[in-house]
Amino acid sequence: MILTVLSLGALLGALLLTNCPTVPSGSFILLLLGCGIVFVFSQACLRHKYQNKYLSAFFLSFILSFSWAYVQTQQRLAWQLPAAWTNKEIKLSGYIIDQAITEDNKARYTVKPFSINGEKPHSKHLKIQLYWMHPTEKLSPGNQIEAIVKLKALRGLYNPGASDEEKYWFLEGLKARGKIVSLNAVKEGRFSLTAFRQTIARRLHRLFPDEEFLPVITALTIGIRTGLDTKSREVFQKTGTSHLLAISGLHLGLVAAFCFMFIKRLACVFPRFLLRFPAPCIAAVVTLGFSFLYALLAGFSLPTQRAFIMISVAMLSILLKRKIFSWQAFLFALLLVVLHDPLCVLQAGFWLSFCAVAALLMAKESFPEKSWRKWWQPQWVAFVGLLPLTVLFFNQVSLISPIANIFAIPIVAAVVVPISLLGVIFIYPIEVLGEFLIRIAVICFSVVWHLLDFLSHIPFAAVSLAGLSYWIIGLSIIGTLLLLSPKGMPGKPLAILFYMPLLFVKPHIPYQQARISILDVGQGLSTVIETKNHVMLFDTGPQYGRHANAGSKVILPYLHARKIQHIDKILISHHDLDHRGGLSSLLDFPITEIQSSEPELLQETVSTRLSVCQRDQSWQWDGVLFEILHPYGPEQKRNDRSCVLKITANQQSILIPGDITQQVERKLVHHARAKLKSDILIVPHHGSLTSSSTAFVDAVSPLYAVFAVGYGNHYGFPKADVLQRYERIGSENLLTYDSGAIIFDLGKAQKLTPPMKWRETAKRNWH
Repeated sequence: MILTVLSLGALLGALLLTNCPTVPSGSFILLLLGCGIVFVFSQACLRHKYQNKYLSAFFLSFILSFSWAYVQTQQRLAWQLPAAWTNKEIKLSGYIIDQAITEDNKARYTVKPFSINGEKPHSKHLKIQLYWMHPTEKLSPGNQIEAIVKLKALRGLYNPGASDEEKYWFLEGLKARGKIVSLNAVKEGRFSLTAFRQTIARRLHRLFPDEEFLPVITALTIGIRTGLDTKSREVFQKTGTSHLLAISGLHLGLVAAFCFMFIKRLACVFPRFLLRFPAPCIAAVVTLGFSFLYALLAGFSLPTQRAFIMISVAMLSILLKRKIFSWQAFLFALLLVVLHDPLCVLQAGFWLSFCAVAALLMAKESFPEKSWRKWWQPQWVAFVGLLPLTVLFFNQVSLISPIANIFAIPIVAAVVVPISLLGVIFIYPIEVLGEFLIRIAVICFSVVWHLLDFLSHIPFAAVSLAGLSYWIIGLSIIGTLLLLSPKGMPGKPLAILFYMPLLFVKPHIPYQQARISILDVGQGLSTVIETKNHVMLFDTGPQYGRHANAGSKVILPYLHARKIQHIDKILISHHDLDHRGGLSSLLDFPITEIQSSEPELLQETVSTRLSVCQRDQSWQWDGVLFEILHPYGPEQKRNDRSCVLKITANQQSILIPGDITQQVERKLVHHARAKLKSDILIVPHHGSLTSSSTAFVDAVSPLYAVFAVGYGNHYGFPKADVLQRYERIGSENLLTYDSGAIIFDLGKAQKLTPPMKWRETAKRNWH
């Protein structure tokens, strides 16, 4: 019981600190520690019958965990890039800690800095991402470098439904990124485990240059997953088998079990030796050492660390000849993991691994010993146990996950991983044997892959359940606990009712109202307009590189979060890449019509019905009026061809003018001045000096001026003069990089309600 209380206190302490919008002050932490000491001391002074050791243990573990999480958070937030250094040439020295990724003549590195601009950073977690265009030298992990760099603080996009990049950077200690201007010196540095792993990866690629499944083998053996393509990741995600690629409890546990049994049997061959050292103790020591080496080979990532701690608990119980029951080992491992790194509660892997084990422990008494059900029942239990967390973290559920895992887990964990590891071990001393073993592992995995690929193409393979409220997730957790409860538990047949809100609760917008979501897409524009029964998308944001754009990274996750399954109209204001860059990722989404001022430029890539936007077009959806105010006709400048859209709901309106310049603004003021007045304006051309003329600003006179801009963009948008023009008329200036997604509800009340700023609504202490 005491172990349960300690584990619960530590878990809640870490959870509370990590979910605070801001980091508490140091004086508050000292006060909390003082209160804890006083409370524990007062309990110790009471008579035995008045003492409550469980309350004392809970309070003590809670305070220690909360305080330790505070220390870890402060260490990661200790260093911030000074504004005066942003995009300035400064000197940086440090060593490379991650493998270089080269693409399009650009190499990327992660650097642990010794000094930045002559100052030593006071943060042991600090890392910097650097890229080098057309590198002239080959840099490897462990190399010490001195370079002139230009840095910019990291600032992620922040939108409902999308992943929180800043949380990942916070956990990794990444604080800035930039480019190498010139490399002054390179030295061979310390031994790098990453460099050793990269050497193994290069050797494997040399031996198997055209092997389709080699990225999977490298992921399973040395933890490098950079070679996996998008299709492979989608197949694993749809079938609920992504966990197979992470070297965590499953792989490390099975490898440890095989090692333990093998060494125990081998030790029995030498009976005289066993008189001094029992076989289980020998097997435990060797297993602990081998597990540690495998964890190192895999990069000793956080999931691997958690798995190694759990194995260590089991092996130490054997060495100490103490019988530890399953729940005791589970709680002890949970306590050690949280105390080792309290910020691990921010990671989905922490919850998935421990909750999967907890679900199996809860239901283990119902597992038949001699029945075909023993093969599929654990998969069903794991599926049910992780269902609420899968919805919470991944916004979808793989319905075929139990079927896929029932054959994938035994083959991958019990066959592919051990054979692959042996192949990697033998690839240096006996290359022929190592190559032979890896080819066998590839053949075994190919069988699994073809089955997974087949299952992933089933129409109902995965169901999107994004954007759910916490109370819905809470109800599903109650349903899960009821389903996993022992037979005869009152109310168990009613468990299915607690899952109903997952499927049937959807966002609702009343008639004559519109929800306007100006998404944070960086330097570009994308706005989602929702009415009671219709959805429109104005622009699709920029492209971020060869493999990413606003469509896949921001818009689709937002649509899933809002349970939107169909777009009635996509309006591309003009053909600039920062306004149409995400369109390619949306073409598989059900779309009725795509409208643009330049539809002829989209004909080759779009099969959906195309139409041109022109002045005086208008339509109504659910009592909400949509009007096109521009273009009047052919324009020489592309920006001046932008479609200008006005939306009105219950006499509240928003004007979206694209990238029009002052020339078009003058035309609008002259020909359509009466229609320009709006409550909300998405500022034309992102706050450029070529737009937002005084006459136009006065004619629109918005309550809110929204600037769709990216943090630290090289254009310098929005310009200070433009900001002042809107401040002069009393507008509230909102910047997407500062506010995250900005969401307005038109027509909700007689007076326009203030917008939801996602960075304020979902703020955490690392933002």
